[in-house]
Amino acid sequence: MKKKLWIPVLATTVIAAGPLFTLKADEATNWDLKQAVNKMEKEDLANDLYETLPDLSDETQPYQGEFSDDLEDIQDAQTEYQTLASELGREFGYYQMLYNYWLAKESDKVQQKSLENAEEELRLTTLRYKEGVSSRQEMIQAEVSVNNAKAELEGSRQQMKSLRNQLNQMLGNDQLRKDLLVNVPAFTQISVGQYQADNLYKSVKDDHPSLKPIKTAVNIYDDIADDATSLDVLGAEQYEQTIDSINAQLKVLDNDIDFGDIIDDIENAEDIEDISDEAMNLLMQFMAQQQVAGQKDQLIAQRDAAEEALEDAKDDRDDAEEELERYYEAQKSDSEVRLMQQHQALKLKSQDFENQFLAMSEQIALYEQNIEKAKKGYDISVEALEQGTITPNELENARLQVSNAELQLLSAQKDYALLREELRLFKEGLSSGGSSAGGGAGGGF
Repeated sequence: MKKKLWIPVLATTVIAAGPLFTLKADEATNWDLKQAVNKMEKEDLANDLYETLPDLSDETQPYQGEFSDDLEDIQDAQTEYQTLASELGREFGYYQMLYNYWLAKESDKVQQKSLENAEEELRLTTLRYKEGVSSRQEMIQAEVSVNNAKAELEGSRQQMKSLRNQLNQMLGNDQLRKDLLVNVPAFTQISVGQYQADNLYKSVKDDHPSLKPIKTAVNIYDDIADDATSLDVLGAEQYEQTIDSINAQLKVLDNDIDFGDIIDDIENAEDIEDISDEAMNLLMQFMAQQQVAGQKDQLIAQRDAAEEALEDAKDDRDDAEEELERYYEAQKSDSEVRLMQQHQALKLKSQDFENQFLAMSEQIALYEQNIEKAKKGYDISVEALEQGTITPNELENARLQVSNAELQLLSAQKDYALLREELRLFKEGLSSGGSSAGGGAGGGF
């Protein structure tokens, strides 16, 4: 019944440049490509999932209805988590919008500063041109440099205005062009212990909200599989009542009614009130017996049919017990596999957080160094322009290095701040990298 079924939780691609590739963990291990594929296929938990669940016959399905309340509990747990994931996904989307707007505002400041520097470069070049030490070509280069800086600033402001309009609408402001000031906390980095993979996984592996619906399913399927072994026969009470009623009627037919001395009492009675209670009871039995005497064969046939139907119902119940136990054991098994898959996903996500935070910290440090070096290089280039040893184009390149480094740092700080919010929401139950503002929930990791 069990066959390999590919249900990826996290997609990972490994590209090998040759016949061997290296997997780096605590120790490097070398794998032959085909051996690695075979090992991955063997370790894939999806192999343990049922490709199709055991069948339930038509006779068994009515018994399945007895567990509708339990199955509804599973659905409720799934819905509860989907609602939570959706809410957290939207919250992350709001943070994305706000930090993107913050980045646009800060980028505008960088572009404005770059324009001011370009205009100062043009002023210096103009003075040198008037003094006869700069050429007309250098003047043109400086003017083009100013225009480029203006164009960059206008592009940055257009993006900022678009984000501003969206935020105004989301904040309920009717005036979409109204300026917004978002007070983002000063940038700080969190301690390594907060995102260290082992610590992070330990903090979520037992009670992360994404595990609750799967654990609920495992427990309920286990209870159902156990309860399925002691089902009541459907319709048994009705069949038994029918059989008891027919047996009662047949008993009346089978009773020998001996009136004895009472017959004279009945025959000599001038009025029904003269008949004794004993004689009246016997008389009533006799009349009932006569009434159904012609139906005896029919009653026996009806009783036999009812008894046969009861036995069939018991057989159906026995089959249902076997089918339902097998069916819900399979459901439980699949849920246990999915629980292991979800733990794997949580573990991988924890490692991803550590990798991302470490990489971003390193990038931020490098960008900060680049800014410092680029500013020194720009100051040197300004002096060189004043001395006539470089052209305005070369000075523009030095200035762009400063603004590009500053923009890179701002973007990295924005990504780090968002990752910090994602980490917090992940601990609360976020199941993916969030969603766009106003969007739905993320799926699996």
